[in-house]
This record gives sequence, structure tokens and C-alpha cells, in this order.
Amino acid sequence: MMRSTLRQVMILLTTMCCILSIAGAEPPTDLAETVRQEAANGKYQLIDVENLWELYQDSSREILLIDTRQGWEYRTGHIAGAEHFSMEPTWFSRLIQRHALAQALGSDKSRILIFY
Repeated sequence: MMRSTLRQVMILLTTMCCILSIAGAEPPTDLAETVRQEAANGKYQLIDVENLWELYQDSSREILLIDTRQGWEYRTGHIAGAEHFSMEPTWFSRLIQRHALAQALGSDKSRILIFY
């Protein structure tokens, strides 16, 4: 059983390395810079805590808060009304969970999405 799982992991890692080398991409090393680049590429706006607080208090704005922390962190406390979608802060996690996240968010493109 352990060998089978290890073999699957090795195949997955080899496949990912091949995909990255074919695409000419390297895994990002600076998470903050990666977030800024992804926001710019996707035409997303990054906001600070003060702007988040203003949006959160404005009942006329429909916002969706997405808590991306681990399950145990979410259970110990989260912003009221936040949806839980656990995601590791790695490029690989974002890659493998992108379809599940799209489904969880739904098709309403007019909502303001806040990830934390």
C-alpha cells in the first residue's frame, strides 16, 4: 500500500515537473510578489484591512468572504459569514484546486470576493 502511494506521488511530481518545463514556468518563490502578479494578470484588486472593514460594514455591498486557512484554524474562529475553502499557500495547491474553487464560488461575477 505504501509503495503504491509513493509511486503515485512520484508520478504526479514527475508529471508536474514536465508540465512546468514544457510551459517554461518555474514555481514562484516570493508569495507576496506572486499574489501581486496574479492579481494584476487577473485584473483583481488587492485591498488592505481598512478597506475590508468598510466593505464588511456596508450592508448594501454583497461580499463573499473566503477563509483559506486549515480546517482547525477556521473552527477556532473566523469572520462571521465567511465560507471555508482550505487551500495551502502554494502554487501547486492553487493549481490542483482551481476547478473546485470555481465551483464553490459559483457563476455570479458581480460579487466582491475577499480571500484571507
